Amino acid sequence: MEGSGSRIAVLAAVVFAGALMGCPTNPSQTDDHETLRSALPADTDGWRRGDEDQIFDTESIFGYIDGHAEVYLSFGMKRCLSFRYLGPEGEPDIVLDLFEMDSSENAYGVFTHDRDGVDIDVGQGALLRESWLSFWQGRWFGSVYAEGESERSAAALVAIARAAADRISDEGVAPEMVSELPAGGLD
Repeated sequence: MEGSGSRIAVLAAVVFAGALMGCPTNPSQTDDHETLRSALPADTDGWRRGDEDQIFDTESIFGYIDGHAEVYLSFGMKRCLSFRYLGPEGEPDIVLDLFEMDSSENAYGVFTHDRDGVDIDVGQGALLRESWLSFWQGRWFGSVYAEGESERSAAALVAIARAAADRISDEGVAPEMVSELPAGGLD
């Protein structure tokens, strides 16, 4: 009798361990994508989110941003979610790319890789240039660009970036080294 009790305990432990091994510890990328997609506005100032989003991993990113993928990969890119907002008649489309990095420090790092632009209040930090806005929020780096330029598209660009950053619940920290630098003239 004693032997069957220990066999049952061993069998239960094996079944429990097998169940744990079959359960993912992180939500799947599709679930994260669907959660973020459903949180993004379907329409922003007349720009309508398209039906065909794209997800790029560390291999497929080369086909999407040929020649620049290395920058994102060097900062620990895990994947890129890409959303296209279709412009109203006569207005350019706007593309929102959200790069999930392996840490908030690396999201900050890729954000500060190009500091050209005007600071704007989006996410934890953002820069606005002609037809392009970049921001970081938590472990995410966002790139929003218009495929043309108009006053109306410039306003929509900011609205789409702000909506995306507001929907990312992560709150990140800049690398500790940044706090060691003098604040005056820091670029």
